Order: sequence, then structure tokens, then C-alpha cells
Amino acid sequence: MHDLISAFSGPISGFPVPFCRRSSWSSASLFASGEQGALYLPGPTTCFQDAAGTTPAGDGDPVGYLADLSGNGNHATQSTSAARPTLAQDAGGGWYLDFDGVDDWLDTGVSAIAGRADRFACVAGEFTTHATTWYDHVLHSGSSSSLKAWGMVIRVQEVDGLGNHYWMDNFNSGLSVASRDVFSINLASEVETYRSARTDTSVDHALPAGASTGGVTDFRLMSRISAPAEFAQGDVFGVVILDRAVTVTERTRLETYLANLSGVTL
Repeated sequence: MHDLISAFSGPISGFPVPFCRRSSWSSASLFASGEQGALYLPGPTTCFQDAAGTTPAGDGDPVGYLADLSGNGNHATQSTSAARPTLAQDAGGGWYLDFDGVDDWLDTGVSAIAGRADRFACVAGEFTTHATTWYDHVLHSGSSSSLKAWGMVIRVQEVDGLGNHYWMDNFNSGLSVASRDVFSINLASEVETYRSARTDTSVDHALPAGASTGGVTDFRLMSRISAPAEFAQGDVFGVVILDRAVTVTERTRLETYLANLSGVTL
């Protein structure tokens, strides 16, 4: 086990990174200057069966508590037993959370990035979808303005009815999510950059002036916050939420780190 405890501080003490296929870069560096957000890496050392975080979870157990490794204390929880994802391990040894697409979701508790014009979100995983009219939300932030909320929504939709799933925000990015990948949205200066690390493809989307600032209230993982209720189906190996944009170097290092973690070939 690759232990990065020394790279973190605060409430994550005692939570080593659950699994790594070897990476010399620490994801802790993204939060080195006290940035708000969260870092989630599922595994037996970070997952607990109950929302209070007292009963450790193993392979096949439900997860009601996922520890935040950023040092911000934004632990993801689920108080409803039936709505908890399942901790699992793939053939290569990588740990992930399995969300059933019916009612599983986690509340990240991340709300401190409201008012930030620039921000970043990244998810390593593989997703399917059963939504042809609405969307399966992988990471959803709430807002009093839909445009402000869309600034950090990560969602998938089967847009053609033929099983082709695409990475979406408030427009079709055209990035396929049919395979396991490391996906990200980097929001800087009113421009969202959607990216698939596996295919090394990026798509830019300009937001209307003022649409990105303020408004973000919370983040849910694999569920829409507002009605109607919608749940994404798939496997999540890692999540990063950050209250600033990232540099190309940071993004590349994070992609490599999460790809190693999730078994994605770049």
C-alpha cells in the first residue's frame, strides 16, 4: 500500500491512500495552499459501512462514509442504508464504488467553493446510462441559477438511443464514456474544458458572461440534487473537486495518477 499520510494534514490523519499501482506524484499537492474541495479514493482504509464512519467496509460491503483525503473534512456520506453504493475491487487490485443507478448516491458536503469563478472537477470511472430524456448525473452541484449549477455538473446521456453514452454538461461535449476513463471539467475565465484522458481529447465550451460565478451550494456524487430524482450507474475509482482551475501540468499528473489507480491505459 502506498501511504501518503505524511503528505496530508488535519482530519485525514490515519487514512492512507487505499491503493496505487505506483505513482510518484501526490494528489495532495492540489490542496497544498489550503484550497477548498475534496479528494475521494475508495478503499478499505477510507470507506465505512455506516454514515458515522465507525464500521470499516471491505469488498462487497455497502458504503455510508467515504473519507475526504484533501484535509478539508468534506467526507461523503449516505444515511439511508438502501441508498449506499458497494465497495468492490477489480481484477487488477483497484478499489472502486459500485453505484446501482437506482437509488445509490453520496452527499459530498462540499459547499465552500461558492463564489469561485474558476473551479475543477475530475472523476475516474466507467458509466452506463438509462436516461434518454433526462441525464444521469455523475457529479451535480446545486444553484439558484441553472447556468451557475451547470458550471460544475458532470453528467452522461444516451443521446442517440443506440447505447452511445456521452460526457455532458449543459451541452453535448461529444466525449464518449463507454469505456473506463479519467474525465474532467476545468472552468477558467468563463470557459469549460471537458477532457477524456484515455483518448487525449479536450473540448472547450464558453459560458455566458457571469454564469460561472457564485451559486454552487453542494455536490452530490451519482445523483441529481433537484427534482426529478436521477441516479447514475457505474463504477467510481476516484474524485477530485477543487475551488480553482488547474494547470496543464497539474492536470496531466492527476490524470496519470488516477489512471494508475483505476487501471486506465493512457
